[in-house]
Amino acid sequence: EVTTIVGYLDSLSSNTTPGISSRTGAAFATYLDALSSGVAPSPPSAEAVAGYLDDLTESNPDGSVGTRVVDIEGRLNKLESSISSLPDDIASRIVDWQDSQDKKLGEELEKIKKMLEDVKS
Repeated sequence: EVTTIVGYLDSLSSNTTPGISSRTGAAFATYLDALSSGVAPSPPSAEAVAGYLDDLTESNPDGSVGTRVVDIEGRLNKLESSISSLPDDIASRIVDWQDSQDKKLGEELEKIKKMLEDVKS
């Protein structure tokens, strides 16, 4: 069913460059995710959907992908790399916090120990 929908949406795009169809499907799958999560508003017409697909898959005269797709891909790669480093960053912060808490606790224990020795004397 999803393949049929993506195929239909690919047919809406007037961009007939070879190899673009799969990019159109991927672009629209992303759009569907944004639409279902409420991030993107629903399209007012089929022409608006076709325009969106054409904008995303527009090619330059040399056959390279348009700058909008490259910009989006760059943003997604940056997001992916920052998300993949997130667990390490969190673990590092927890370890640093634990070390500082251990140090504070050690200092407080030394103060208590010294007070008890002073009282004993």
